[in-house]
Amino acid sequence: MCFCAFTVASSQHVTSSSKSVSSTFATFQIREASVLLKWKATFDKQSQALLSSWSGNSSCNWLGIMCDRSRSVSNINLTSIGLRGSIPISIGNLANLSYLDLTENNLSGYIPKEIGKLSNLKYLWLGHNNFNGSLPQEIGKLQSLLVIHLQGNKLSGHIPAGTWELVNVKEFWLQDNNLSGFIPKEIGKLVNVEELMLTGNNLSGSIPKEIGELVNVKQLSLQDNILSGFIPKEIGMLTTMYMLDLSNNSLSGKIPPSIGNLSNLVYLYLYGNHLTGPIPKELSHNFIGQLPHNICTGGKLTKFAAMNNHLTGVVPKSLKNCSSLVRVRLEQNQLSGNITDDFGVYPNLDYMGLSENKFYGHLSPNWGKCYNLTSLNISNNNLSGGIPPELGKATNLHVLDLSSNHLTGKIPNELGNLTKLNKLMLSSNHLSGNVPVQIASLHDLETLELAANNLSGFITTQLAGLPKLWNLN
Repeated sequence: MCFCAFTVASSQHVTSSSKSVSSTFATFQIREASVLLKWKATFDKQSQALLSSWSGNSSCNWLGIMCDRSRSVSNINLTSIGLRGSIPISIGNLANLSYLDLTENNLSGYIPKEIGKLSNLKYLWLGHNNFNGSLPQEIGKLQSLLVIHLQGNKLSGHIPAGTWELVNVKEFWLQDNNLSGFIPKEIGKLVNVEELMLTGNNLSGSIPKEIGELVNVKQLSLQDNILSGFIPKEIGMLTTMYMLDLSNNSLSGKIPPSIGNLSNLVYLYLYGNHLTGPIPKELSHNFIGQLPHNICTGGKLTKFAAMNNHLTGVVPKSLKNCSSLVRVRLEQNQLSGNITDDFGVYPNLDYMGLSENKFYGHLSPNWGKCYNLTSLNISNNNLSGGIPPELGKATNLHVLDLSSNHLTGKIPNELGNLTKLNKLMLSSNHLSGNVPVQIASLHDLETLELAANNLSGFITTQLAGLPKLWNLN
């Protein structure tokens, strides 16, 4: 009898306890639903209509809402549905939220400091909205955060110090805002970051040497800011990096040879700065490689852009063997040397920009073997000799600019094979003879510049009557 009484009593206690837990969960769910419903009420009517499923006391089946096993809100995904409104301070009451994606809406206002209460938040996507004001310092409390995307807003002010304490973050995207101030040495604490995107802000000062502590970074984008000073040699420690973009800043000094250590680098953009000195030989050895097992770092380098600087010296000889190249932009520098044999055959090459340098030598027939080449720009140099007829085999060319050199001889008839050509610019050379009648077959030609040469004969009516030609000089 005693045993039975004990069993009955225990059973009643368990039942009572279960009811208490269930009641607690239910109360919690109602509170979370209330938070979301009050948020919905702040949106415009069109946005509220989009959230028509948001009604009642249980939010787990609402549009964009997911719950965990306890039926507490864990995920909010309302990306690209045209919401108009703001984020309420009550967002901090969704204690179990781990995923918040509001990307590509028309949300505005400040990011509330209460977001710092979301201690379980791992993914924060607020990119491409109209959020303004400064970033709340409280974001630094989100120590579980793995991804923070705030790009494409109107955020201003300094990046708060606490943000650099997010040691678990892998994707750190703050590009295309109005953020200002220096990049502090504390950036080195982001030891797990793989994508660091600070492009298109108003960041100033120098790049701190602590950038070299980001040993897991794969993409580092600091372009379109007001950064000055030297490129720190410590950047060469980021050996997992495949993309480095420092373009359009005010960086000065030489390119550090340590960049040659970046064996995984595929994209390097340094244009639009005040860099001086030669392209370091270590850079070319790494990209191209002198050893048979490391030619062009396993064929990885596809884009090399360092235009609009003050670079001097010669094009690295080993660039000739880098068959993976797709785009090369070295224009508007002070590079020199004989380029007759400096460039090879590039089966994937689309764009070659060498204009406004001090190159000399002859045009290589190898350019005609670059069958995917659409733009070849070597104007404003000191090239001599003739235009090789082999150029007529590069039949994908849209732009051929060889103007302002010292080219001699006749314009080869084979240029008439370049039927996709939009721009042919050969002015300010020493070319002679007649304009080939084959040029009149280039029906896509829009610009033809032949002035300031020693050409003879007449402009044919067929040439003058090209259907798309609007600039004939």
